[in-house]
Amino acid sequence: MYRNNLTVTSWICIGLYLVAIVAALLIGCAALESLIGFFVGIIFILGGVFLCMIQCRYLRFQPTQNDFDSASTDEFLRILERKQSLTLTLAATAFGFIFPHVFPPVHTGLLLGYAFLYRLIGAVVSTLLVLLITWIVRTAKKSYQMDRHKFFWTLKNGVVPYCIICGLSVIAMAIGIGVAASIPQPMGSASTYYADTYASLLDYLRRDTGLFSEFDYTLYETDEVETTLDEGTLQAPIYEEVCFQEYTIGKASYFFPDFPSQFEDDYITVPADGGVYVEVEVLTITLPDGGIISSPVFNPEMQGGILDLQTETAMHVYEETSYSVFLACDTPLYEVAQAQGIQLTIGM
Repeated sequence: MYRNNLTVTSWICIGLYLVAIVAALLIGCAALESLIGFFVGIIFILGGVFLCMIQCRYLRFQPTQNDFDSASTDEFLRILERKQSLTLTLAATAFGFIFPHVFPPVHTGLLLGYAFLYRLIGAVVSTLLVLLITWIVRTAKKSYQMDRHKFFWTLKNGVVPYCIICGLSVIAMAIGIGVAASIPQPMGSASTYYADTYASLLDYLRRDTGLFSEFDYTLYETDEVETTLDEGTLQAPIYEEVCFQEYTIGKASYFFPDFPSQFEDDYITVPADGGVYVEVEVLTITLPDGGIISSPVFNPEMQGGILDLQTETAMHVYEETSYSVFLACDTPLYEVAQAQGIQLTIGM
């Protein structure tokens, strides 16, 4: 009965640790509130630790109040010690998983990939540190029964190298998280857009909120090249079976003598004498057959940057073949500005 109670307690604690990990991940990456996610996770982890300590203390005391033989009691206490150590080690692992969410600025989060990477590093380092502490304590206990030569041999060949490895791991994790946290913008999940014709893709790229259609500007510098596809080809479905041969992303500079302030957070701007330069990306696609599509990206939703562009494998639906293009974009600039309350200029 006591062993069953111990097993149930261990699984409840593990469940609390998993809830902590998932909650920190969702709040930090989906809601862009990493610090809040960290504290929510800490609450569940501490709950698991307190439950483990209280229940193990009760189970350690209770068998001594019953008429059990000493061998059975000693065996149960050894199992209790192992499960308690395992549960507390898992608590440290869970803490390492959520610890990287401390570093991003307030009201920001981590990209999902960065979150998993640094959480994994934190979990490994935390687990190694706890195992190191456990090993040192056990070594100290056994040292009373060892001779001096054997004790120093264990210290030299076991504890000291272990400490060095853990120390270097902590330093590497701190440097990596510090570099990631120094990026001056919140890192949110990328958004995606699907198009089934070249024309619909260009319509999405060129969509603007009125800046380029309602206000006067002068185009000064651009990496845009002439599109070689005719209008009929642009209206046709995207037919490449594998992917685009290549695509490049350049820049275009538009000069506005009277730049409207409502667009300050939508684009990268460079103040200049007599007006403002607006920099937008230029996407140029080279197709396998040599055709070229090139277009400036006026769409504010794509001003965070283009992450990926590729055609998808053809899908056969009701004996007809449909094709699409996958376009991934990073966090828009206006969301970055809203999250951090910054004025976006070149270099930010």
